[in-house]
Amino acid sequence: MTASPGLSATAKVERNKCLSHRVANGEKPGAAERSLYRVTVPTPDGTTRDIVPATLADLGDGDNNHLLCLDTADKPVSVAFPAGIFTDPHDDLNPETSVSLAPS
Repeated sequence: MTASPGLSATAKVERNKCLSHRVANGEKPGAAERSLYRVTVPTPDGTTRDIVPATLADLGDGDNNHLLCLDTADKPVSVAFPAGIFTDPHDDLNPETSVSLAPS
């Protein structure tokens, strides 16, 4: 998996925030698309766990971005999303995408 225009390796991701696009069928992203995200957070014992965003926000405003709202205070260390779900402004399908996040 590689970083793509949808998830920039330099994107600042904080609790409750991330990036993405609109669904390939033209609909707004919803529960089905939300469940495809994998957000990796650290655990107290030094391992990691994958979580799914609690909700998606900032939809339908035409900026080709939305927010991942997380129900944890843990800081994400990576975000991943599968290929072929979202489209960019040129109606190109997204590639499989992941990005590692530097600790703040």
